[in-house]
Amino acid sequence: GIYPTNNSTADFSVSTPWIENVGAGSSVTCKVTVNPLNGFSSNVALTAGGLPSGVTASFNPSSISGGSGTSTLTLSVTNTSPGGIYSLTNGLSLYGTATIGLRSAPITLVINPQPRFVETSFVNDNLVMAVTNGFPGAACYTLGSTNMTLPESEWTPMATNAFGMN
Repeated sequence: GIYPTNNSTADFSVSTPWIENVGAGSSVTCKVTVNPLNGFSSNVALTAGGLPSGVTASFNPSSISGGSGTSTLTLSVTNTSPGGIYSLTNGLSLYGTATIGLRSAPITLVINPQPRFVETSFVNDNLVMAVTNGFPGAACYTLGSTNMTLPESEWTPMATNAFGMN
């Protein structure tokens, strides 16, 4: 986090993991810690700013009492969130606010987008599908079922492939 420079008075800092990875349509949790310095003991409210489109943040608890403690940050990402790497350069930061002021901590969020089918065709007796938005090495699965009322978890994997660089 960003640490105060005046080390003779009560103050605090906020710390986080530097990077979190999440797939579009899911969520990720991490710990946010408020660190007291020189006897700091005030309450600190936690917020997030500069979130990418389709991302929401929630803290549990949303405020740290007594100037020291941890909160669980949940970053929830919609299915349609654009993939990419979001960091301080994009304005993404976590903040702790107390009566003495605001302190920040950088965090980087890597969003892996959902694959999208862009073309499906038959070539001879083969079903050929073109998929985009995959990260190299990520898996793409094709599922099938003769019973459309079954939940997706009970469908049969028909094919698996890994995304390449093209």
